[in-house]
Amino acid sequence: MKHDWMVNDKVINHVGEIIDRCAQPLKLEVMSIVLYGARAKGNHSSQSSYDILILLSDNTCLKTYIKFIETIRLELLKEKLFNVKIICYTPETFEEILYNDNMAGAFLYMICRENIILLDKKGTFALIKERLASGALKDEEIFMKQCIEFCRIFGSEKWERKWEKILMQYKYLKNRREP
Repeated sequence: MKHDWMVNDKVINHVGEIIDRCAQPLKLEVMSIVLYGARAKGNHSSQSSYDILILLSDNTCLKTYIKFIETIRLELLKEKLFNVKIICYTPETFEEILYNDNMAGAFLYMICRENIILLDKKGTFALIKERLASGALKDEEIFMKQCIEFCRIFGSEKWERKWEKILMQYKYLKNRREP
């Protein structure tokens, strides 16, 4: 769901056009486009980057996937959109990494926690978030501990403290819900 400020955001609108323009000749199905990072959290400055996650259809072959990514990177350079950072996965690969790789999975978990969905065909990203929230595949407490470790490894004491606080609140609420 786009927020009011995003409707007039020229960069977001232009990036959407670039994604469409790059996907069409390759006959790619873009399932989801998600804004994450400082702009999604609402604590950005004018210098903050636009962090964009793109999910492509699971049936995307590797050659087409690479062509798509490289084409987008070149288009962003041509358009002088140096502050746009793109990451791209298929939903299947996204979830495989999310649940099975502690460090990269912690990063993807952070994206799932704080984001703005710009496009979500068939509710692809929303379904990923629902499975995550259910805790059926992996308890959120484990993800939060991974986020703390991720921040520790990358030397971000501020974010380490933030995730410790989030974990503490999660445990408190979890204990209140238990009989």
